[in-house]
Amino acid sequence: MNGSGKTTLLQLLCGLRKPSRGQVLVDDRRLTDMSRREIARTMALMEQLPQARVALTVRDVVALGRIPHEGRWQLNGHGARVDEAMARTGVAGLADRSWNTLSGGERQRVQLARALAQASLVTVEE
Repeated sequence: MNGSGKTTLLQLLCGLRKPSRGQVLVDDRRLTDMSRREIARTMALMEQLPQARVALTVRDVVALGRIPHEGRWQLNGHGARVDEAMARTGVAGLADRSWNTLSGGERQRVQLARALAQASLVTVEE
């Protein structure tokens, strides 16, 4: 399926690329009318080959998904949503491991946990 437009479609859906015609709607709202933060609160993108250039733990990586909700400087990596996302993807036991020591499959599960935490697909009863 090379060249079928998968990446282009994802870029359009996330607002990383503007359509040459037509419009993209999210919950009946034009994507172009939404702020970057609103888009990030609504959807998350998983990279095929995720990498980190700084030393991060698994919990740190998953907590990055909360930035659109909590802000860059108020990020609480021990939040209930982060813990729940890690539990749902089976990476809670890796929370304190360094990102750089993970296998490819473990990295993908951590990225899925980050995406769940980011897109608010994890609900926590408090």
